Amino acid sequence: MTALTVVRQPMSALHLDPRNPRQHPDENIDAIAASLRRFGQQKPIVVRADGLIAAGNGTFIAARDRLDWTEIDTVISELPEAELAAFGIGDNQTALSSTWDDALLAKLLSEMPDTSGTGFDDTALARATGSTHRPR
Repeated sequence: MTALTVVRQPMSALHLDPRNPRQHPDENIDAIAASLRRFGQQKPIVVRADGLIAAGNGTFIAARDRLDWTEIDTVISELPEAELAAFGIGDNQTALSSTWDDALLAKLLSEMPDTSGTGFDDTALARATGSTHRPR
C-alpha cells in the first residue's frame, strides 16, 4: 500500500469526466456545498495526472459553482485508466449499500445544535428524528 499525497491544485487544471455516469442534481450539489461551507474540504478528490476527476465530481462542482473556490485538494491516482474508472464507480456504489442505525442517527441529530452541512433537509431531519422541530 502506498501513502497518499494530497496536492492542492488550481480548479482550472482539473476537468470533469464526460464519461462519469454519476449524476449530481442541484439538490445534491447544494448539500455538498453546505457541507464544504461548514466543514471545509475534509477529504481530497481523486484525479488522474492529466487532471481528469475520477472521484469527487460532485465536490468539485459544488466548490467551483457554489463556493467559487479557485483551488482544491486532490490525490493523484496512479491506477490504469480502466481501474480508475472502476474505482470511481465503486466509490459511489459502495456508499449506496450502507445503511443507518436509525435510532442512533435520530439521537445524534437530535443532540446537534446545528445540523447544517449534514445533508439532512427539514423533511429528512423530521423523518430521521420523528420530530417536526429542527434543532439549529
